[in-house]
This record gives sequence, structure tokens and C-alpha cells, in this order.
Amino acid sequence: MISAIRRVPTRTQQKGVADVDTSGIVDQKVRFPLNELTAENFNSISDRIIAWVNKSENETDAGTLTEVTELIFERAIDETLWSKIYAWLCRKMAEMISPKVQDDGTKNAKGKPITGGQLFRKYLLTRCRQDFECG
Repeated sequence: MISAIRRVPTRTQQKGVADVDTSGIVDQKVRFPLNELTAENFNSISDRIIAWVNKSENETDAGTLTEVTELIFERAIDETLWSKIYAWLCRKMAEMISPKVQDDGTKNAKGKPITGGQLFRKYLLTRCRQDFECG
């Protein structure tokens, strides 16, 4: 069952750059590679996905990371036979997302923005919690 709560941002806020429509780009750069993801090509495709997320280092809201997290979560729920591959992907992303990827609105206990893999884990846990609470 897929949660009815879904954030699908169509714009990201970038430092020094006008709003840019990225939802179609993220869809193309991530959804299509996810369609091809197998154990045999895991490293090359996961590296491409992570590289794409890491290009969003100038975003102040980590919109790209949010969208990618949502896509991976949906796939893991919808395609349970492939859940092990998606778990591998989540682990690799948590280890490899650049610490420069951040959400200025998501802060740790010291008031500093949560970044990189820690931010990905927070987004993923939040998404799991939303799905659980919706039943």
C-alpha cells in the first residue's frame, strides 16, 4: 500500500539561481535508471544516481534528494522482490551523499543544518514513518 502523503516538489530553491523546474529532470535522471537496476549493474547505476543527487549541492531545500528518496521508497514498496537491491541503494546513498547537500530548514540539536547521508537517512525515516502512520 502506498501512502497518500506524497511530496512532489516542482521547484527547488537554489542559492543565487532563479527557481528551476526539476521534477521532470529528476524523473528522467533517476526513475529511468531505477528501471534498469539489478545486482549485476548495481554499482554503475547507483553511482549515476548518487552523482545526480550530489549535483544538487547548491539547493537550500534538498528538493532533489527529497524526490529521489520518494522514488526509491515507492519502488521498494511496489517491487518487493527487488527490495534487497533498494536496501543496498539506500545504504550506499547514506554513505556517499555529499555533505554539501543540505536542507536549511532541517536542523540538528545544535541548530546546524543536517547534511549528506544523515539528511538522506532522516528523509527516508520520515517517509517510512508517514507510510506506517497512514496504515
